[in-house]
Amino acid sequence: MGSKEGKISWDEYKKTYKDLMRKSYQQNKDIWNEVLARDEVTLVCFCKADTNCHRYLLSKYFSKLGTD
Repeated sequence: MGSKEGKISWDEYKKTYKDLMRKSYQQNKDIWNEVLARDEVTLVCFCKADTNCHRYLLSKYFSKLGTD
């Protein structure tokens, strides 16, 4: 919420979120790999359309991990 409330910039948020997702991947590889093994995944959240959203960042991370 820090970015949406103007407490941190979107760039700061992206860096922090990326660090958190890297840690999550390292600590929860089995879960991440279960998601990656699915044919289709739908990510949802409460962000308004056409706004900066962590869901889009996460989808990019999954896309990168899912390619060889």
